[in-house]
Amino acid sequence: MLVMKVAMLISKVAMLVMKVAMLVMKVAMLITKVAMLVTKVSAFVVTKDMGFLSWQKSFYK
Repeated sequence: MLVMKVAMLISKVAMLVMKVAMLVMKVAMLITKVAMLVTKVSAFVVTKDMGFLSWQKSFYK
């Protein structure tokens, strides 16, 4: 009986660990997506600013 209880407990813990691992993976995916989005937006803003600055320079010559 004790062995069965221990086996059940181990299986429950294993399930819990798997669930936590899945959750961590999902969070990591989300963070990666957000990071990619931020990178895209910042790159767009920087290129836009650079274009604007060069346009200003050419305008004020």
